[in-house]
Amino acid sequence: MSDLVPFAEDPEDTYDAIMYATFWALKKYGYAELSIQRIASELNFSKSTLYHHFSDKDDLLLSFFNFLLDELEQFCKSSSTNEPKKELLNFVDVLLDEGITQKEQSAKGEILAAYIELRSQAIHDTKYRERITRTDKRFVKQMAVIIDAGIDKGVFQPVEPEETAEFILAILNGILMQGSTRKRAPFQQLRQNLIEYIQTELFVESATRS
Repeated sequence: MSDLVPFAEDPEDTYDAIMYATFWALKKYGYAELSIQRIASELNFSKSTLYHHFSDKDDLLLSFFNFLLDELEQFCKSSSTNEPKKELLNFVDVLLDEGITQKEQSAKGEILAAYIELRSQAIHDTKYRERITRTDKRFVKQMAVIIDAGIDKGVFQPVEPEETAEFILAILNGILMQGSTRKRAPFQQLRQNLIEYIQTELFVESATRS
Protein backbone atom coordinates (compact mmCIF):
# COMPACT_ATOMS: atom_id res chain seq x y z
CA MET A 1 0.00 0.00 0.00
CA SER A 2 1.23 3.50 -0.77
CA ASP A 3 1.87 5.76 2.22
CA LEU A 4 -0.37 8.36 0.57
CA VAL A 5 -3.08 6.46 -1.29
CA PRO A 6 -5.16 3.74 0.40
CA PHE A 7 -5.56 0.54 -1.61
CA ALA A 8 -3.13 1.75 -4.28
CA GLU A 9 -2.48 -1.77 -5.56
CA ASP A 10 -4.87 -3.38 -8.01
CA PRO A 11 -7.71 -5.36 -6.41
CA GLU A 12 -7.25 -9.11 -6.47
CA ASP A 13 -10.85 -9.89 -7.39
CA THR A 14 -14.33 -8.41 -7.77
CA TYR A 15 -14.91 -8.41 -4.01
CA ASP A 16 -11.80 -6.32 -3.38
CA ALA A 17 -12.76 -3.99 -6.23
CA ILE A 18 -16.15 -3.40 -4.61
CA MET A 19 -14.50 -2.76 -1.24
CA TYR A 20 -12.14 -0.20 -2.78
CA ALA A 21 -15.03 1.49 -4.58
CA THR A 22 -17.05 1.61 -1.36
CA PHE A 23 -14.13 3.32 0.35
CA TRP A 24 -13.83 6.00 -2.34
CA ALA A 25 -17.60 6.54 -2.48
CA LEU A 26 -17.80 6.85 1.31
CA LYS A 27 -14.99 9.38 1.25
CA LYS A 28 -16.69 11.37 -1.51
CA TYR A 29 -20.31 11.33 -0.28
CA GLY A 30 -20.25 10.40 3.42
CA TYR A 31 -22.39 7.71 5.04
CA ALA A 32 -25.70 9.57 4.79
CA GLU A 33 -25.42 10.12 1.01
CA LEU A 34 -23.90 6.78 0.13
CA SER A 35 -25.89 4.52 -2.18
CA ILE A 36 -25.48 1.31 -4.17
CA GLN A 37 -25.65 3.38 -7.36
CA ARG A 38 -22.83 5.67 -6.26
CA ILE A 39 -20.64 2.74 -5.28
CA ALA A 40 -21.36 1.05 -8.62
CA SER A 41 -20.49 4.28 -10.45
CA GLU A 42 -17.03 4.26 -8.88
CA LEU A 43 -16.48 0.92 -10.63
CA ASN A 44 -18.40 1.57 -13.83
CA PHE A 45 -20.45 -1.47 -12.82
CA SER A 46 -24.19 -1.87 -12.92
CA LYS A 47 -26.12 -2.01 -9.65
CA SER A 48 -27.07 -5.59 -10.50
CA THR A 49 -23.40 -6.60 -10.26
CA LEU A 50 -23.28 -5.38 -6.67
CA TYR A 51 -26.60 -7.03 -5.85
CA HIS A 52 -25.12 -10.29 -7.14
CA HIS A 53 -22.61 -10.12 -4.26
CA PHE A 54 -24.63 -8.31 -1.56
CA SER A 55 -28.31 -8.38 -0.64
CA ASP A 56 -28.57 -4.62 -0.01
CA LYS A 57 -26.62 -1.51 1.00
CA ASP A 58 -26.52 -2.53 4.67
CA ASP A 59 -25.05 -5.92 3.77
CA LEU A 60 -22.40 -4.27 1.59
CA LEU A 61 -21.45 -1.70 4.23
CA LEU A 62 -21.16 -4.32 6.97
CA SER A 63 -18.83 -6.30 4.70
CA PHE A 64 -16.87 -3.13 4.06
CA PHE A 65 -16.65 -2.44 7.79
CA ASN A 66 -15.24 -5.94 8.31
CA PHE A 67 -12.79 -5.23 5.49
CA LEU A 68 -11.64 -2.00 7.21
CA LEU A 69 -11.21 -3.73 10.56
CA ASP A 70 -9.10 -6.42 8.90
CA GLU A 71 -6.90 -3.63 7.49
CA LEU A 72 -6.58 -2.03 10.95
CA GLU A 73 -5.67 -5.36 12.50
CA GLN A 74 -2.94 -5.77 9.90
CA PHE A 75 -1.60 -2.32 10.81
CA CYS A 76 -1.46 -3.28 14.47
CA LYS A 77 0.12 -6.69 14.10
CA SER A 78 3.63 -6.77 15.48
CA SER A 79 6.27 -9.42 15.72
CA SER A 80 7.96 -9.88 19.07
CA THR A 81 11.17 -7.86 19.39
CA ASN A 82 11.88 -9.03 22.94
CA GLU A 83 11.64 -5.34 23.89
CA PRO A 84 8.24 -4.79 25.57
CA LYS A 85 8.72 -1.04 25.98
CA LYS A 86 9.42 -0.56 22.30
CA GLU A 87 6.58 -2.87 21.28
CA LEU A 88 3.99 -1.03 23.41
CA LEU A 89 5.05 2.40 22.15
CA ASN A 90 5.05 1.07 18.59
CA PHE A 91 1.45 -0.05 19.08
CA VAL A 92 0.51 3.52 20.03
CA ASP A 93 2.49 4.94 17.13
CA VAL A 94 0.76 2.66 14.62
CA LEU A 95 -2.58 4.28 15.42
CA LEU A 96 -1.52 7.79 16.39
CA ASP A 97 1.79 8.64 14.70
CA GLU A 98 0.48 10.24 11.51
CA GLY A 99 -3.01 10.31 12.88
CA ILE A 100 -6.51 10.91 11.80
CA THR A 101 -5.95 14.67 11.69
CA GLN A 102 -3.65 14.16 8.68
CA LYS A 103 -5.94 11.81 6.81
CA GLU A 104 -5.47 13.61 3.49
CA GLN A 105 -1.73 12.88 3.71
CA SER A 106 -1.83 9.38 5.10
CA ALA A 107 -3.33 6.15 3.78
CA LYS A 108 -3.60 4.94 7.36
CA GLY A 109 -5.38 8.14 8.34
CA GLU A 110 -7.86 7.73 5.49
CA ILE A 111 -8.71 4.21 6.64
CA LEU A 112 -9.04 5.33 10.25
CA ALA A 113 -11.40 8.14 9.20
CA ALA A 114 -13.66 5.67 7.37
CA TYR A 115 -13.52 3.34 10.38
CA ILE A 116 -14.61 6.09 12.79
CA GLU A 117 -17.48 7.08 10.49
CA LEU A 118 -18.81 3.52 10.31
CA ARG A 119 -18.12 2.64 13.95
CA SER A 120 -20.98 4.92 15.00
CA GLN A 121 -23.38 2.44 13.39
CA ALA A 122 -22.69 0.09 16.31
CA ILE A 123 -24.94 2.29 18.46
CA HIS A 124 -27.97 0.82 16.69
CA ASP A 125 -26.67 -2.29 14.91
CA THR A 126 -25.59 -5.35 16.89
CA LYS A 127 -23.67 -6.78 13.93
CA TYR A 128 -21.34 -3.78 13.93
CA ARG A 129 -21.09 -3.95 17.71
CA GLU A 130 -20.17 -7.64 17.67
CA ARG A 131 -17.44 -7.07 15.07
CA ILE A 132 -15.97 -4.10 16.98
CA THR A 133 -16.02 -6.16 20.16
CA ARG A 134 -14.02 -8.95 18.50
CA THR A 135 -11.44 -6.52 17.13
CA ASP A 136 -11.09 -4.62 20.41
CA LYS A 137 -10.59 -7.90 22.25
CA ARG A 138 -7.78 -8.79 19.84
CA PHE A 139 -6.12 -5.42 20.41
CA VAL A 140 -6.45 -5.82 24.19
CA LYS A 141 -5.02 -9.33 24.05
CA GLN A 142 -2.10 -8.14 21.92
CA MET A 143 -1.28 -5.31 24.33
CA ALA A 144 -1.81 -7.53 27.40
CA VAL A 145 0.75 -10.01 26.04
CA ILE A 146 3.27 -7.18 25.63
CA ILE A 147 2.55 -5.84 29.13
CA ASP A 148 2.80 -9.30 30.67
CA ALA A 149 6.17 -9.82 28.97
CA GLY A 150 7.36 -6.46 30.31
CA ILE A 151 6.35 -7.43 33.84
CA ASP A 152 8.22 -10.74 33.52
CA LYS A 153 11.33 -8.86 32.36
CA GLY A 154 11.05 -6.40 35.24
CA VAL A 155 10.70 -3.36 32.97
CA PHE A 156 6.97 -2.79 33.67
CA GLN A 157 5.22 -2.22 36.96
CA PRO A 158 3.27 -5.27 38.27
CA VAL A 159 -0.09 -4.10 36.92
CA GLU A 160 -3.01 -6.25 35.78
CA PRO A 161 -2.14 -6.65 32.06
CA GLU A 162 -5.64 -6.95 30.59
CA GLU A 163 -7.13 -4.11 32.67
CA THR A 164 -4.20 -1.85 31.71
CA ALA A 165 -4.57 -2.79 28.05
CA GLU A 166 -8.31 -2.02 28.18
CA PHE A 167 -7.53 1.41 29.66
CA ILE A 168 -4.90 2.24 27.02
CA LEU A 169 -7.22 1.11 24.22
CA ALA A 170 -10.03 3.29 25.61
CA ILE A 171 -7.68 6.30 25.53
CA LEU A 172 -6.55 5.45 21.98
CA ASN A 173 -10.17 5.24 20.80
CA GLY A 174 -10.95 8.53 22.53
CA ILE A 175 -8.04 10.32 20.86
CA LEU A 176 -9.04 8.96 17.46
CA MET A 177 -12.62 10.12 18.01
CA GLN A 178 -11.45 13.58 19.05
CA GLY A 179 -9.17 13.85 16.06
CA SER A 180 -11.87 12.86 13.60
CA THR A 181 -14.82 14.84 14.98
CA ARG A 182 -13.36 18.06 16.42
CA LYS A 183 -11.99 21.04 14.58
CA ARG A 184 -8.36 21.60 15.56
CA ALA A 185 -8.40 18.91 18.24
CA PRO A 186 -5.19 18.85 20.34
CA PHE A 187 -4.18 15.58 18.71
CA GLN A 188 -0.43 15.75 19.23
CA GLN A 189 -0.85 16.94 22.80
CA LEU A 190 -3.18 14.05 23.61
CA ARG A 191 -0.83 11.59 21.95
CA GLN A 192 2.10 12.91 23.98
CA ASN A 193 0.05 12.80 27.19
CA LEU A 194 -0.70 9.12 26.56
CA ILE A 195 2.96 8.32 25.95
CA GLU A 196 3.94 10.19 29.12
CA TYR A 197 1.31 8.26 31.10
CA ILE A 198 2.71 4.95 29.85
CA GLN A 199 6.29 5.98 30.60
CA THR A 200 5.49 7.39 34.04
CA GLU A 201 2.94 4.88 35.33
CA LEU A 202 4.02 1.67 33.61
CA PHE A 203 7.75 1.80 32.87
CA VAL A 204 9.77 0.81 35.94
CA GLU A 205 12.58 3.38 35.59
CA SER A 206 10.19 6.31 35.12
CA ALA A 207 8.04 5.25 38.05
CA THR A 208 11.15 4.90 40.24
CA ARG A 209 12.28 8.43 39.43
CA SER A 210 8.84 9.94 40.15
